[in-house]
Amino acid sequence: MVTGVQTCALPISKELKLERKNLFKKSWPRLLGLTFLGAFIVFFSIALASYTYYFSLILVFFALPLFFMVTIEVNDLVSNMRTSNISFKKGIGTYYRTGRGLYRGFRTIVLGILIYILFQAVSMGIGYFVISQTNPDIFDELKDINLGNLDAAIDFITQNSNIIYPLISVSNSVGIFAGIMFAQAEFRKNEMSFYGINTILSDNKQRISPTTMTVMIFRKELYPSVKKKHDAIDIKLNWLGYLLFFISYTAGVLIGVFTHINYVFTPMIALGLGLLVYVPFYSLTRLFDALFLVAYGEELINNANDRIKQFFMEARKEFTVQSSQMYSNLPEDVKKQIKESSGGISLNDKEKKEIEKEDKEK
Repeated sequence: MVTGVQTCALPISKELKLERKNLFKKSWPRLLGLTFLGAFIVFFSIALASYTYYFSLILVFFALPLFFMVTIEVNDLVSNMRTSNISFKKGIGTYYRTGRGLYRGFRTIVLGILIYILFQAVSMGIGYFVISQTNPDIFDELKDINLGNLDAAIDFITQNSNIIYPLISVSNSVGIFAGIMFAQAEFRKNEMSFYGINTILSDNKQRISPTTMTVMIFRKELYPSVKKKHDAIDIKLNWLGYLLFFISYTAGVLIGVFTHINYVFTPMIALGLGLLVYVPFYSLTRLFDALFLVAYGEELINNANDRIKQFFMEARKEFTVQSSQMYSNLPEDVKKQIKESSGGISLNDKEKKEIEKEDKEK
């Protein structure tokens, strides 16, 4: 597949699009099912988090394992051209055993909440400024209210609810949108490290769960060299999903504002519509990421500095030796099944001689 993507006469974006379409057809019910369930839990956790931020932990403990299963499914589709067939129970267990470090969930959630608060405050400030210029009488009334008089404050809010409620609704919606965008961008970069590490270390012949250290090395040392290419092709192939999410989210905000729905529910309507529309596109973006890193895997290493190259070369050799030993110990019937599935470990004579030579030297 690497050769097919890199040397095809078609432009790289068209080749990736065709390959992605073929892979999606092989496992679309499973991909959509896992994504929809994960999106529902995201919506549920954020809705409850409007009462207390502690409910956002639901996302870490229940939604991320589902998205991790999507990551495994995408990785196996790209490497073996077939579905992973991993059970729900086993997939969740794999996340808690080896996959938790991939997402850095607690850190990302905390930063997402801080970004939500920041953007909510900024949008609220802009809204207050606009209102002060267009309806200065409201602020004159507010100055005359005794802050200790709760009844007077409630009356003020009730009398001006047509202005105050939309302001709170919009500022909350802006904050949630910013927090969601940040969190999904962070999670996506970490998922890309999963695909990238599997491409570099095993040529996608065996699934590897990268450590937190290798995730950070990939993000800081390897990915930046191809980021511009990735972003350009990403927009070219996935723009429709991003646009529909934004339109749906904005439509939800407008529905809440113009129907005078409670300001707590307005961002929930927006988020629900946005997630519902974006679910089919989520898996397509992940398939694109995995295929892109297969196509540019060699460039990732070539652009790295000598220290990083040495690190990954040593890691690749160690992994190759371990995989070769594991493969040699398997029964013949299992070896045959692995070869037929195209997911086995295959070393050419040159690689074997290099490994044997290094072992002797050590």
